[in-house]
Amino acid sequence: MATSDELNQSLNRLAESWLKRPLTAVERQQLQQFQLGLADKAGSNPAALARQQVEQAIEAGKQQTQDSIRQILQNVQSASTQALQAHENGEQAILKAVTAAHSLADLHPATSGSTQAGTDPAATAQIASRLEELVKNEVQKCFEQNFGALKTQLENAIAALNETHKTAPSGTPPRS
Repeated sequence: MATSDELNQSLNRLAESWLKRPLTAVERQQLQQFQLGLADKAGSNPAALARQQVEQAIEAGKQQTQDSIRQILQNVQSASTQALQAHENGEQAILKAVTAAHSLADLHPATSGSTQAGTDPAATAQIASRLEELVKNEVQKCFEQNFGALKTQLENAIAALNETHKTAPSGTPPRS
């Protein structure tokens, strides 16, 4: 019987060493029952019994580790899904606010009614400022394309008229 107790203690130490934590009372009891069951099967061969106990303890530890990893991966996936959903909801809310706006002023947070549920006032203000800048740039570009040449001609005509006024005698009217 002393050999069985020593084997049980050795098996417990081995399991604790492999798991890197103390065994619970339930785990100790399960390990002892397992050892007794193997003793009946293995007969008087303690080495075979110890080998079987170690294999089962290792297998139980592997299963527990795999279950823990599976749970962690599920938690990470769930958190990622929630973060993506929150991001998409934020984008949809901002798009809705921009679509509902009748002017750029409607997007500024100071304007009443511009803070819709789910929108970030700072993000909406940044979008409004950026849109305002883009619109100004586009209007300036269109103006330059359509009226740039006319503006240059008018400036040249005014400059020529001013030159004519400077060079003409003060009593005679300028020629046109």
